Amino acid sequence: VGFSTPIYNGQGVSQWTAAGYPLVTNTPSFEPECLTKAAYICPDSNSGGVGVGFGICFSGDMEVQVKDKGFYKMKDLRIGDEVLVEGDDVYESIYSLAHADSTQKAQFLQLLPSGLELSENHMVFIENKGAVPARMVQVGDKLVMVGNSKNKTNESVVVEQIKKVIRRGVFAPFTKSGTIVVNGILASTFIAFQPAKYLTIGSVTTPFTYQWLARTFQLPQYWFGRSDDNIKMTEGGMSSWIARPFDFANWLFLLNDNDGQQQNVVVMIIMLPPIIALLIFMSATDVVFTYSSLSIGVALVIGSFIVLHRGSSAKKTIHNPKTKKFN
Repeated sequence: VGFSTPIYNGQGVSQWTAAGYPLVTNTPSFEPECLTKAAYICPDSNSGGVGVGFGICFSGDMEVQVKDKGFYKMKDLRIGDEVLVEGDDVYESIYSLAHADSTQKAQFLQLLPSGLELSENHMVFIENKGAVPARMVQVGDKLVMVGNSKNKTNESVVVEQIKKVIRRGVFAPFTKSGTIVVNGILASTFIAFQPAKYLTIGSVTTPFTYQWLARTFQLPQYWFGRSDDNIKMTEGGMSSWIARPFDFANWLFLLNDNDGQQQNVVVMIIMLPPIIALLIFMSATDVVFTYSSLSIGVALVIGSFIVLHRGSSAKKTIHNPKTKKFN
């Protein structure tokens, strides 16, 4: 397992650099693969014991464009930084760091030639497929490349090779839209708890994507817990807002089960419907909040039209004392 040499175009320039994004030359060191499927466990040479890293993040040396500041490494991002989240220079503030730990080891999938490194459950956008967990990406798939101030044309990058690498440091920023541009590639800020784009219960595929489920679940923190004072981190470097829900989801979907065992379908059928109903309500509430100003504007226009229309009708029915008739 190791970091591969970047793939270059015919002029000796990497495809990523040629598109207007800087090439990461400070390649992080790698270590032999020693992670178990269950919990991503590696021997910790510093402590002589075992270190556990969560495979739900980006590696720290991935690069993100910060508004008016240039390119920052993932490990250097802070709450409040405005990062590129889609084309045409659309930026959003980071309202939370779901996971931020520079000491934990984790396994990442490295998608070449983009150099994007993310955990197998973290979602990335594939052309004509939407957001899917990285473990579903195949050679030949087209990653969505997002234009920046140097490259206004949105293109796609064909995945030519996929490798597994071990990195020390795990980071996962959250944005309102649930997207972030990393190494020039459009990625999700969320993970999928199943190897699927859509939530699956038994053999039934629901219409709910993991991108929608995760973004909607995070709305309460976006609404009420965006200040630094409200965001506390656990000893493992995970946000306290998601630590317990993450553990519950792990249990519900048996995400880290070594034997590939799935949770009892009856349990999922009982527990998921009320959760989904709550998420639908939260999503509807968010739409109302998001478009409240627009709704108020439309209401004022309609109200003004009604008032003017009634005023016009009233003028036509004014009593004329000379003729003793209503005009």
